Amino acid sequence: MAKVVKRDFDLEDEVNAYEIKQSRIFFERRKVLNEKSKEVWTFAWVGALIGTVILFPIFPLGAIVGGGIGYWIGWTKVTNPHKRRFIELQQEYPNINKVSKGKIGESKVSRAIEKGFGFDYFLINDITLPTNKAGSTQVDHILIGRSRIYCIETKHITGKFYPFSDSQWLWYPTQSRGNVKKKTYMKSPASQSIFHAKHLSNYLKKYIEGIPVQPVVVLTHSGSEWKGKFRDDCYIFNSESEFVTYVNLKESNKKPFLSKRGSERLADHLVELNRRMKKNTRD
Repeated sequence: MAKVVKRDFDLEDEVNAYEIKQSRIFFERRKVLNEKSKEVWTFAWVGALIGTVILFPIFPLGAIVGGGIGYWIGWTKVTNPHKRRFIELQQEYPNINKVSKGKIGESKVSRAIEKGFGFDYFLINDITLPTNKAGSTQVDHILIGRSRIYCIETKHITGKFYPFSDSQWLWYPTQSRGNVKKKTYMKSPASQSIFHAKHLSNYLKKYIEGIPVQPVVVLTHSGSEWKGKFRDDCYIFNSESEFVTYVNLKESNKKPFLSKRGSERLADHLVELNRRMKKNTRD
């Protein structure tokens, strides 16, 4: 397992447990809906028949309304046990509502990296780096790999994403049932990651020459999808597992640029840098 030198936040383990149990409930609900689809559609047909009889003068509107109500009753009847389990899960983990969606996405990436790589990989979560003119910038994750360092920007939001410009993405947000809403524009996570990688590389030049720093973006929500091309300047992945697979293939049989001890010292140095940056910000 990769070594996590700095955790993201205090509730990370709790979020991980919550995510696993939530995914299990959603999976079981989908399975039950598939198994009992005939029962749900029976309610829909009965509702359509009743609606046709009651609202005969305005047929076929009555059949449509009745069918919709019947389907909703059938769907609710089948999924009510899972709804109760979900409520119980929220009661079991009352602190989850305090955690932002961004933190949940970062937690998923951290967990995937920790499980997906060997002991010679070092992960630092939620780190502050210096920029020009005494400024600072916050990076979601820095992964010290065998042949390079990965500067990771995480997004945990639903929708389809298209390239619009160097600084913006075109974003079609979606509802939970997949209905595309009005398009909007958002700041490009790729340009953010490139910015972070640039300043990390500039900082590292003071200590170690020649370490490649690669910016990447990881979309962690199952309902998100990158629709653009695979960019050479900043790779964009549709899941945390896709990123792990890419790195394992990229770094297989590569000669390490640092020893395990050297990578560990670099990770400790960046954690100390983060501590100083946070202290200076508070002061």
